[in-house]
Amino acid sequence: MIFSGNLAFGKTTWQSTVFANPVDILGGRTVSWYPSHAVDGRLSDGINEYYECAETQIDGHQSWWMVDLGQLHTVYNVSIAAPSKCMY
Repeated sequence: MIFSGNLAFGKTTWQSTVFANPVDILGGRTVSWYPSHAVDGRLSDGINEYYECAETQIDGHQSWWMVDLGQLHTVYNVSIAAPSKCMY
């Protein structure tokens, strides 16, 4: 069976670290980029992009992100998209 949708949607995710911005940029809230943000299905609205990204700390180590698809799949294509505020 060939599935052309998002196999990762809503699945369990992990990443090496979670980047948290302690600077008050959004009305007093600390902003954290959790790995689950990458598979929550939310698309950028241009306003809340800080809550729609998965991002790791920049600590000199090799960063990683992974998802448990729940079962074995043969994957031919992977698409990664990021709002402009998530890219540095």
